[in-house]
Amino acid sequence: MGVVPTLPFVKTIRSKHFLWSCTALFVSVFFLSCSSPSNKDQAADSTVAIHDSATIVHDQAIPAELSVHEYSDTILHIRNSPSIIEIDSLKNLIETTDVSTAQLYLVVDDLGNRWNTPAVQGFLTIDIPLTVAVLPHYRASRRIAETASQNGKDVLVHLPMEPATEVSGMESEYLHSRMTAEEVEQYITAAAESVPCAIGANNHMGSGATTDSSLMNLFVHSCMNRNWIVFDSVTHPRSILYSMANNAGVPAVKRDIFLDHIDDPLAIQYTLYRAVLRSVERERPLFIICHPRRNTWEVLHNEVGWLTEQSVHWMKLSDFFDPGLSEWGGNTDESIH
Repeated sequence: MGVVPTLPFVKTIRSKHFLWSCTALFVSVFFLSCSSPSNKDQAADSTVAIHDSATIVHDQAIPAELSVHEYSDTILHIRNSPSIIEIDSLKNLIETTDVSTAQLYLVVDDLGNRWNTPAVQGFLTIDIPLTVAVLPHYRASRRIAETASQNGKDVLVHLPMEPATEVSGMESEYLHSRMTAEEVEQYITAAAESVPCAIGANNHMGSGATTDSSLMNLFVHSCMNRNWIVFDSVTHPRSILYSMANNAGVPAVKRDIFLDHIDDPLAIQYTLYRAVLRSVERERPLFIICHPRRNTWEVLHNEVGWLTEQSVHWMKLSDFFDPGLSEWGGNTDESIH
């Protein structure tokens, strides 16, 4: 068959249709760009991701004196999924750098509710020093604490504390500002009995409690009377827990980063590599919180052996206070910034 000729008016219609499509597309893009805030605007208007539970809770505005970048740096905040190229670049940097001074203090939070999961069992049996933070009064709390201690891990009471705002899934009992001194002591005693073998405590949630000087004074002195160390999870940028413990002479350290702030394997791997390099760069140990999640466990299970071969040191909290075991033994008030 021959080619059917296109009539002039059909060409005109097609041409007009094309022009209208282009015009509509341009107008749509223009209005979207005007109505959508820029990244800078979003950062200015956003709220800090306060780590007040296993998920990220936006429950507190950023203080004027603390920029989004500065607080985000404490969690080595990154995009949802870094590229393979970025991760390979960091891995190559670790391989070609002397990282033998890197010391990573891993604290596994939120244990107690489950026992027979690959992540829980993995963290309890992995052949590196680490610390487990166990929630009191859960079905597996005692068993996890005793098993961890038997396997040479440090144990903390992961004590629920009052958040700045209501959090879904919050424990029915937690340390809060309306408690009397006697009630605070009774609460901590019951929690300690639920988590045997504990050498200290850290806060679960607590963005409200850890900014309350009266409550933290009672908590710190209770820890002092038990010869406990204090680990400030820093769930709020204005937390005073570490400074109050330090001033009272209670052995204390504070969290530097959340390893699994973003629950994505590539993001966790990327953050882990950055933590190694950050420890070397700052010439000091890094205190890292992670959680017994599948992605977190799988990344650490795959990376621990290789990083150990690169001479990265894995530590538990008690090592930090024994100068014979840690190059940088003793307290430090240096921030990660």
